Amino acid sequence: MRRHVLPFAVVVATALPGMASAELYAAIAFSPSTGMSGTSWNFDTQPLAETEAYVQCGQADCETVTVFTQCGAIAVGDGYGYGFGFDLSLATATETALANCDGFTTSCEITAAFCNEGY
Repeated sequence: MRRHVLPFAVVVATALPGMASAELYAAIAFSPSTGMSGTSWNFDTQPLAETEAYVQCGQADCETVTVFTQCGAIAVGDGYGYGFGFDLSLATATETALANCDGFTTSCEITAAFCNEGY
């Protein structure tokens, strides 16, 4: 069985106190035939975030599995089953992704977890 594991990425940035920040978008795209995923974060619009995640995924059958404004994660397991999660907390997003993946397959591992700027 061929297995694709993407580097575990954690991106956490904070805004300077007193600075107003516009809502930023992040996305995760996933290819069910290869198990590859693509991510994007800190984009001004949802469509830009989705397009970049698709490009980073790099497979013809990649599709957006989630778009969020805070923190998110994706877990992939055997047979390319997957789960995702998003939350204010990176830890909760990661836990949710693993729990969702475990509901569909075994041997789930986090393949990407990150936050938009300010979270």
